[in-house]
Amino acid sequence: MKKKLLSLVAMLCCACFLLCACSGGGADAGGDAAQGDGGSASSGNTRICFLAQANNTFQASLRDAIEAKAKDIGVKADTFNADNDVSTQLDQIESAIASGYDAIILCAVDSAGVLPGAQAVKDAGIPLVCVNMLVDDENAYDVYVGSDDVDAGTIQGDWVKEKTSGKCKIGLLHVPMGCSAEIGRTQGLKQSLLDVCPDAVVVAEDDGKAQIDEGMRIAEDWMQTYPDITIIIAQNDAMGLGAMQAVMSAGKKDDILICGVDGDQDAVQAILDGTYDMTVFQNAEGQGSKAVEVALGLIGGETYDKSVMIPFEAITADNAADYLA
Repeated sequence: MKKKLLSLVAMLCCACFLLCACSGGGADAGGDAAQGDGGSASSGNTRICFLAQANNTFQASLRDAIEAKAKDIGVKADTFNADNDVSTQLDQIESAIASGYDAIILCAVDSAGVLPGAQAVKDAGIPLVCVNMLVDDENAYDVYVGSDDVDAGTIQGDWVKEKTSGKCKIGLLHVPMGCSAEIGRTQGLKQSLLDVCPDAVVVAEDDGKAQIDEGMRIAEDWMQTYPDITIIIAQNDAMGLGAMQAVMSAGKKDDILICGVDGDQDAVQAILDGTYDMTVFQNAEGQGSKAVEVALGLIGGETYDKSVMIPFEAITADNAADYLA
C-alpha cells in the first residue's frame, strides 16, 4: 500500500509540473515564462526551459537574461530552481523531458551527480546546453556556454599574491562542492597562489553553498576559531558579501581582506565603499543570452564548437566604477 501511495504521489507531482510548464509558469521564483509572436520560432510552438542551480544573485541574473532573450526572440521559456539539490534537479530534468521541451538549458548542481540526467536528455534527442556549470561527460551535452572557472581562481590568486606578497592565512569559501565552478576555481587558485607561495596557507575552508547567510555564518565561526585569518577568498560574491558583514560586525575589516567572484552589483558598490576588496566579473547577461541563441540554433540544426566561452574580468577599486550599472 505504501509503495502504491508513493507511486500515486509521484504521478501527481509529475502531472503538476507538466500542467505548470504547459501554462507558461515556472515552478521557481523565476518570473513568468517569456512569450512572443511572429516567425516560425516565435509562433509560440517553440518551448525551452532553464533548470537553475540555486536562488542567488548570479543565478537570478542568469535567469533574467535567459527569459529576456527568449522574450525578445518570441520563444516561450520556463525556469525551475533546484535549490542546490541534486535529487531535485534530476527530478526536474526527468519532468522536463516528459514535458516535451524543444531544448533544455541546464546549470548543473553537481557535475557528477547530475550526469545521469544530462545523459537522459541526450538519449531523448533534446538539445542540451550547459550554462555556467558543466557536467562531467562532454558527450552528455551539446554545447557549454560559460566562462573558464580556472581563470576565475587564477585571477583571484594573482591578485592575492600581489596584494599580500604571497604571505597570508586564508579562509576559503567554496561554492557547492563538486560542481564544475568549485573544481575549476579551486584549481586556478592552487596553480596561481597555493602551489607557488608556501607562505599562502589555507587555515580554514568550508562549503558556503553559494549563499550569503552561509558566508556570514561560516566567517563568524572562523573569526572565533582561527583569529589569525588575514583574507577570505569566496568563490562567489554572495558568500563574500556575507563574510564581509560578519567581518565588519566584528570590527576586523582593517585586518581581513575579502574577495569574491561574479561581479554582483552589491559587491561592486562595496568595493567603491571600501568594505570589499576585489571580485571577478562573470557576465551573466552574456552567458544567458548566448545560451538561448545556441539552444535555438541547435533546434534549427545549426552546429557549434563544444564550448562558447565568455572571459572573466578582475574588478578592483581602480575600475569598479566602470562595472556599476
